[in-house]
Amino acid sequence: GEAYYLQLDSHHLFTRAWDVACVDTLAWLSTVSPKPLLTSYVRDYPENVTDAEALLREPPWRMTTAHWMKPFSGLTPKKIQYIPAPIENHIMHAVRGDPQPTAFFSAHFVFVRAAWLREVPYDPLMYFDGEEDSIGLRSWTSGYDLYYPTTHIVFHRYHRSGSKKHWDD
Repeated sequence: GEAYYLQLDSHHLFTRAWDVACVDTLAWLSTVSPKPLLTSYVRDYPENVTDAEALLREPPWRMTTAHWMKPFSGLTPKKIQYIPAPIENHIMHAVRGDPQPTAFFSAHFVFVRAAWLREVPYDPLMYFDGEEDSIGLRSWTSGYDLYYPTTHIVFHRYHRSGSKKHWDD
């Protein structure tokens, strides 16, 4: 039994003491929520950057919505497209680094107490498209409060030209 669970996409660049930041943030959130969960689309980093410290001056990102997107991978229902976006200045000035509530779950970055894995298991019949909606709703109805960090913990390499993607398998 591990105390915590971390889930990421591949191709990440971590800040110094990222693990301490995650544990401390979850501990602080536990004073306002019995079941906090950190989740977000984190900021992109350029291909040539190897030190996260060089990116810390950039505003962090959060997960938000864009518009109805066309069906993906042959699926017929429409769905909202989730996108990463910089956290707006007025939010950053008001919150002083405190994580903020979010309605959106991102499978891209998750940090939570490990009990979440038993309480809100992944649906084995869902892969990639729809699992974020499902697990976000099931987390919330299981008593979890979702938050996005307003400080950098990790950066993600979104664009990797020429690399094979899992949906191409």
